[in-house]
Amino acid sequence: MVAPVGDVKPGGLNTFFERAKDVGTEVFCASYQDVKSDLEKEIRSFGLIVGAELEEDFERFLASAVPDRLVHYESASLEDLAKADACVTATSELVSLSGSVVLVSHNVNHRRATSLAPNLFILCHHPVVYLSVSDYLEHARLEPNSTLTFVSGPSSTGDIEQILIRGVHGPKRVKVYIYE
Repeated sequence: MVAPVGDVKPGGLNTFFERAKDVGTEVFCASYQDVKSDLEKEIRSFGLIVGAELEEDFERFLASAVPDRLVHYESASLEDLAKADACVTATSELVSLSGSVVLVSHNVNHRRATSLAPNLFILCHHPVVYLSVSDYLEHARLEPNSTLTFVSGPSSTGDIEQILIRGVHGPKRVKVYIYE
Protein backbone atom coordinates (compact mmCIF):
# COMPACT_ATOMS: atom_id res chain seq x y z
CA MET A 1 0.00 0.00 0.00
CA VAL A 2 1.50 3.33 -1.06
CA ALA A 3 0.44 6.36 0.97
CA PRO A 4 0.48 9.89 -0.45
CA VAL A 5 2.51 12.59 1.27
CA GLY A 6 0.67 14.03 4.24
CA ASP A 7 -1.51 10.96 4.69
CA VAL A 8 -2.47 10.71 8.35
CA LYS A 9 -3.71 7.13 8.20
CA PRO A 10 -1.58 4.32 9.66
CA GLY A 11 1.23 3.64 7.26
CA GLY A 12 1.48 7.24 6.05
CA LEU A 13 4.09 9.92 6.53
CA ASN A 14 3.07 10.57 10.15
CA THR A 15 3.73 6.93 10.98
CA PHE A 16 7.14 7.23 9.30
CA PHE A 17 7.92 10.29 11.49
CA GLU A 18 7.03 8.39 14.66
CA ARG A 19 8.97 5.25 13.77
CA ALA A 20 11.99 7.16 12.48
CA LYS A 21 12.18 9.02 15.79
CA ASP A 22 11.87 5.72 17.67
CA VAL A 23 14.93 4.29 15.86
CA GLY A 24 17.03 7.43 16.31
CA THR A 25 16.67 9.08 12.91
CA GLU A 26 16.36 12.85 12.87
CA VAL A 27 13.66 14.08 10.49
CA PHE A 28 13.52 17.65 9.18
CA CYS A 29 10.41 18.45 7.15
CA ALA A 30 10.47 21.91 5.62
CA SER A 31 10.54 24.01 2.48
CA TYR A 32 13.26 23.54 -0.11
CA GLN A 33 15.04 26.74 1.01
CA ASP A 34 14.88 25.80 4.70
CA VAL A 35 16.31 22.36 3.90
CA LYS A 36 19.24 23.95 2.05
CA SER A 37 19.82 26.39 4.91
CA ASP A 38 19.77 23.68 7.58
CA LEU A 39 21.97 21.35 5.56
CA GLU A 40 24.53 24.12 5.03
CA LYS A 41 24.66 24.72 8.80
CA GLU A 42 25.07 20.99 9.41
CA ILE A 43 27.96 20.46 7.00
CA ARG A 44 29.80 23.71 7.70
CA SER A 45 32.05 22.18 10.37
CA PHE A 46 32.78 18.90 8.58
CA GLY A 47 35.92 18.09 6.63
CA LEU A 48 35.46 15.89 3.58
CA ILE A 49 31.87 15.48 2.34
CA VAL A 50 30.70 12.94 -0.23
CA GLY A 51 27.80 13.81 -2.55
CA ALA A 52 25.95 10.76 -3.87
CA GLU A 53 22.98 10.45 -6.25
CA LEU A 54 21.82 14.05 -5.82
CA GLU A 55 19.56 16.18 -7.96
CA GLU A 56 21.53 18.68 -10.06
CA ASP A 57 20.45 21.65 -7.97
CA PHE A 58 21.72 20.07 -4.75
CA GLU A 59 24.98 19.09 -6.49
CA ARG A 60 25.49 22.77 -7.41
CA PHE A 61 24.45 23.91 -3.95
CA LEU A 62 26.96 21.62 -2.22
CA ALA A 63 29.69 22.53 -4.70
CA SER A 64 29.21 26.21 -3.81
CA ALA A 65 28.74 25.63 -0.06
CA VAL A 66 31.83 23.45 0.45
CA PRO A 67 33.81 23.67 -2.81
CA ASP A 68 37.13 22.51 -1.43
CA ARG A 69 35.67 19.69 0.68
CA LEU A 70 33.16 18.02 -1.64
CA VAL A 71 33.96 14.83 -3.50
CA HIS A 72 31.56 13.07 -5.85
CA TYR A 73 30.98 9.43 -4.95
CA GLU A 74 31.66 8.06 -8.44
CA SER A 75 35.16 9.55 -8.57
CA ALA A 76 35.99 9.08 -4.88
CA SER A 77 38.74 6.71 -3.88
CA LEU A 78 38.13 4.17 -1.13
CA GLU A 79 40.46 6.26 1.03
CA ASP A 80 38.30 9.37 0.45
CA LEU A 81 35.14 7.45 1.29
CA ALA A 82 36.69 6.04 4.46
CA LYS A 83 37.84 9.43 5.75
CA ALA A 84 34.70 11.41 4.80
CA ASP A 85 32.92 13.09 7.70
CA ALA A 86 29.56 13.08 5.98
CA CYS A 87 27.62 11.78 3.00
CA VAL A 88 24.71 13.63 1.42
CA THR A 89 22.48 11.44 -0.72
CA ALA A 90 18.89 11.36 -1.94
CA THR A 91 15.88 9.08 -2.16
CA SER A 92 12.16 9.36 -2.72
CA GLU A 93 11.09 6.18 -0.93
CA LEU A 94 10.23 5.66 2.74
CA VAL A 95 8.86 2.70 4.69
CA SER A 96 6.47 3.87 7.40
CA LEU A 97 6.15 0.90 9.79
CA SER A 98 9.91 0.52 10.23
CA GLY A 99 10.80 4.21 9.92
CA SER A 100 13.20 3.24 7.14
CA VAL A 101 14.62 5.14 4.22
CA VAL A 102 15.22 3.12 1.05
CA LEU A 103 18.54 3.71 -0.71
CA VAL A 104 18.98 2.08 -4.10
CA SER A 105 22.59 1.75 -5.24
CA HIS A 106 23.75 1.10 -8.78
CA ASN A 107 27.39 1.74 -7.97
CA VAL A 108 29.57 0.15 -5.28
CA ASN A 109 30.86 3.58 -4.24
CA HIS A 110 27.31 4.76 -3.50
CA ARG A 111 26.87 1.87 -1.08
CA ARG A 112 30.29 2.54 0.45
CA ALA A 113 29.68 6.29 0.78
CA THR A 114 26.35 5.85 2.55
CA SER A 115 27.75 3.17 4.87
CA LEU A 116 31.18 4.54 5.78
CA ALA A 117 30.49 8.20 6.62
CA PRO A 118 29.67 8.78 10.30
CA ASN A 119 27.03 11.37 9.34
CA LEU A 120 24.43 10.51 6.71
CA PHE A 121 22.14 13.23 5.36
CA ILE A 122 19.32 11.98 3.12
CA LEU A 123 17.31 14.36 0.95
CA CYS A 124 13.79 13.15 0.21
CA HIS A 125 11.84 15.15 -2.35
CA HIS A 126 8.16 14.25 -2.82
CA PRO A 127 8.40 10.99 -0.87
CA VAL A 128 6.51 7.87 -1.74
CA VAL A 129 5.61 6.14 1.51
CA TYR A 130 5.26 2.35 1.58
CA LEU A 131 3.58 0.59 4.48
CA SER A 132 6.21 -2.13 4.96
CA VAL A 133 9.37 -3.55 3.45
CA SER A 134 7.35 -6.32 1.84
CA ASP A 135 5.04 -3.70 0.26
CA TYR A 136 8.08 -1.90 -1.07
CA LEU A 137 9.53 -5.07 -2.55
CA GLU A 138 6.19 -5.92 -4.13
CA HIS A 139 5.74 -2.52 -5.81
CA ALA A 140 9.28 -1.26 -6.49
CA ARG A 141 10.61 -1.23 -10.02
CA LEU A 142 14.27 -2.05 -9.61
CA GLU A 143 16.92 -2.20 -12.27
CA PRO A 144 19.01 -5.38 -12.53
CA ASN A 145 22.05 -5.42 -10.23
CA SER A 146 20.59 -2.83 -7.86
CA THR A 147 21.56 -3.02 -4.22
CA LEU A 148 18.94 -2.05 -1.64
CA THR A 149 19.74 -0.59 1.74
CA PHE A 150 17.01 0.06 4.27
CA VAL A 151 18.36 2.70 6.65
CA SER A 152 16.51 2.48 9.95
CA GLY A 153 18.38 4.91 12.14
CA PRO A 154 22.00 5.13 13.16
CA SER A 155 23.98 1.93 13.23
CA SER A 156 24.11 0.38 16.68
CA THR A 157 25.08 -2.84 18.32
CA GLY A 158 25.14 -4.13 21.88
CA ASP A 159 27.21 -6.70 23.69
CA ILE A 160 26.24 -9.22 26.34
CA GLU A 161 26.61 -6.55 29.04
CA GLN A 162 24.02 -4.50 27.14
CA ILE A 163 26.44 -1.70 26.29
CA LEU A 164 25.12 0.06 23.20
CA ILE A 165 27.67 1.29 20.67
CA ARG A 166 26.69 3.50 17.75
CA GLY A 167 28.34 3.67 14.35
CA VAL A 168 29.93 0.23 14.25
CA HIS A 169 28.26 -0.99 11.05
CA GLY A 170 27.33 2.32 9.47
CA PRO A 171 26.60 5.98 10.25
CA LYS A 172 26.44 7.20 13.84
CA ARG A 173 23.94 9.85 12.83
CA VAL A 174 21.17 9.84 10.24
CA LYS A 175 19.15 12.90 9.31
CA VAL A 176 16.38 12.84 6.71
CA TYR A 177 15.23 16.03 5.00
CA ILE A 178 11.73 15.86 3.57
CA TYR A 179 10.64 18.67 1.27
CA GLU A 180 8.26 19.35 -1.61
